[in-house]
Amino acid sequence: MLDELKSLLPLQEIDKQIFEIKSLIDEIPPKIENIEKLIVEKRNEISALSKEYEKLALQHKEKEMEMGKCEDTLNSLQARLYQVKTNKEYSALQEEIEGMKLKISSLEDEILALLDELDAAREKKEQLRMDIEREISDLEKSRGELIAEQERLEKEIGSLKEKRQDIAAAVPQDILSIYERILEHRGGTALCKVTSKGVCTGCYLSLPPQVVNELMLGNKIIYCEGCGSILYYAEE
Repeated sequence: MLDELKSLLPLQEIDKQIFEIKSLIDEIPPKIENIEKLIVEKRNEISALSKEYEKLALQHKEKEMEMGKCEDTLNSLQARLYQVKTNKEYSALQEEIEGMKLKISSLEDEILALLDELDAAREKKEQLRMDIEREISDLEKSRGELIAEQERLEKEIGSLKEKRQDIAAAVPQDILSIYERILEHRGGTALCKVTSKGVCTGCYLSLPPQVVNELMLGNKIIYCEGCGSILYYAEE
């Protein structure tokens, strides 16, 4: 094997690790973004529950105010009973009073029903709020773990890059440039081993016997016609 290829093998190993870690890091931001969206959705659920409860509370208040006005009207009507002068006026006023009493009775039923709804809504709101807050807490914990993992991986890449500099310094610049161009194009793999049966392990192309013989001789750098990687042969 060419000395240049021998110097590239440890570089390839460290580059594989760097590309693998980069792939892991690239997966983290979308996961964090998804968690943050879920947190917003959960907080919106709590807000929606509060608004639903507030709506019922407002309806209850409005009904009580309406009943208060009706009671004032009833009192006023009853006071007028002592002021009417004819039976016709008295009968009309009594009819109006009965109608107002019926309305008040109906409002009382509505208010009681709303009170039941409010109690049920309050209980539901509190239970769901606690459940949702637990979910948010779990999501925030997961987000924190992802951020910590991202920081750890970035430190690991930093350490690998320092080692890479030392290894790359031993590779001739012209060979290194070719290697890095292929490395970037092929997503982390520039060198591919050829099996004893003459198959490229990068794209599984069967190589002509002449190419395999040249690789075994180790006189020049040979590229795979299938995937473009730098080929090397090693005894298995």
